[in-house]
Amino acid sequence: MENKSVDEVVEWMLSKGISKDNSDVFKDNEVDGFTLIHLEEKDIFSMLPGKIGPAREIITLLKQMKETNRTCDSKISNESEQVQVNKTHLLKPQIDEEELPSLKKTTESQYTCMLQSNSSGIAEIPNDECDTIIVLDHGSSESGTFQIEVSQPKSKESETTVPSCQITKPLELYVPSFSSSIKHLLETGKIQSEWDKFIEETAYHVQSVGGMISRGTYQDFGRLMCKRYPCVAQKMMKEPWGYFNKKLSQKMRNIRWKWNIRSKMPSDSEPRAKKSKTHKEYVDLNDLSEMKAEEALLTLKDQLKKATKEQDKALIFKAQRSSFKERRVVIETISSGIKEICLQFPILSKVDYIEKEFFLMRSTVDKKEMASNWDHVLSKLDKIFDATKIDERSAEEIIVCLEMLQEEIKNSGKCKALKPLITRCQTSDQQLNTKKEEAPRLIVLQNENRTVSNCFVVGDGIQVEVGDNVLTSLNCLLYCYYVWDLSYPKQYQLLGFIQHVILNDKANKFYMSSNYLRFTKKIDEITL
Repeated sequence: MENKSVDEVVEWMLSKGISKDNSDVFKDNEVDGFTLIHLEEKDIFSMLPGKIGPAREIITLLKQMKETNRTCDSKISNESEQVQVNKTHLLKPQIDEEELPSLKKTTESQYTCMLQSNSSGIAEIPNDECDTIIVLDHGSSESGTFQIEVSQPKSKESETTVPSCQITKPLELYVPSFSSSIKHLLETGKIQSEWDKFIEETAYHVQSVGGMISRGTYQDFGRLMCKRYPCVAQKMMKEPWGYFNKKLSQKMRNIRWKWNIRSKMPSDSEPRAKKSKTHKEYVDLNDLSEMKAEEALLTLKDQLKKATKEQDKALIFKAQRSSFKERRVVIETISSGIKEICLQFPILSKVDYIEKEFFLMRSTVDKKEMASNWDHVLSKLDKIFDATKIDERSAEEIIVCLEMLQEEIKNSGKCKALKPLITRCQTSDQQLNTKKEEAPRLIVLQNENRTVSNCFVVGDGIQVEVGDNVLTSLNCLLYCYYVWDLSYPKQYQLLGFIQHVILNDKANKFYMSSNYLRFTKKIDEITL
């Protein structure tokens, strides 16, 4: 399955009874065999929103396939175990050294070679380069194929086994899918004209994969890059790839240093969430990055065309920072709703990038402080509602508490009726469709035992999956109002409450009902 193409995966799904429409979704997302076996449940639910039955059917098929593969691998592993043989009883056929081909090592430390010999049995071949025994087993094959396994001899002083080597990631994962300009220069051998940009793209991709594990990995990666793109090789150092490795290592250290200090960088001014006729002033984040705004927008467009597994998240975040100021100016001019914003800037329809955009707008906000504020507020609400104070609240208890809070601070004046800000429904009966220009709200999907399976921010025909944590999902709902530059409806007083009490944002004004003012005053008077 791992080596199947996208079309073969679709054929496999059709053969398993999956409908053509649902199978084509996987084709549209360019899911091949390797991607399919590494999909998580949330990936499948996001590709098939509102289709719990087909999504669960596909998840079950994948689990069965993985279990079958594990069973087959286990049988093969048991059959290939080497039986300990006494050296004095080995049958040694006559094998000339000239007949032995070079041994090619695999990741499992097993070797396979073809010998033009009709001898059968087991032969022990000494390896002069290391203290290792190579056992050659002809078996019953008529083709003359020998299976060779390498094992370390037991020490006379100690019976402890030699630990196995650490398995590293395949080097191919570290090779980025370069931008079109860099790819052209690599193919034409003129990469020196944009060497710094080439190193930068490589470094961000390697960092997103997880970074290099050891110096040996750096060497192997440099060797692979020089083999694939000969123009990367330089004569400045002993090894052709030495200069490439040196510059790559320096750039990766620089990236880690930037990421460490960026979260502590103060903001000169902060944007407002409400609509305004005048342009707002933001921190010029282009000064923190070498990528120009136009290049950043093209990078975002190229990356978002790829399947989710193939996207370079670190590069997308960098491009998002670099194009931040221009994007905010454009969003302020859009008056046709959320859908138009998400069409122009698709990253703002995905929860990770919405959250990133919010913290670019509000760089002084601290996630840990928000979590602490929630604990403090919930403790006060427990006291007001005469609830038993507990250390660990269930999702159901939090939702009930928030529903009681909404009832206390609701706007009792005359205004257009809207659906509740927090809507609960069963997982099997989810309704994520919304009307045009409908204000964003939170839908909480619950299982039969009242546990939360998932949450969605929905509005104006847009659905954003935000996870199964109720408080984090509420935070994300507020992020959406900031990022999409929306004002709160008068009916959704809870959003203003979160802005004031959880974010500590008193600058952005919103409509406060008399119930809201009365209740917040009551909360301020409570001491814990």
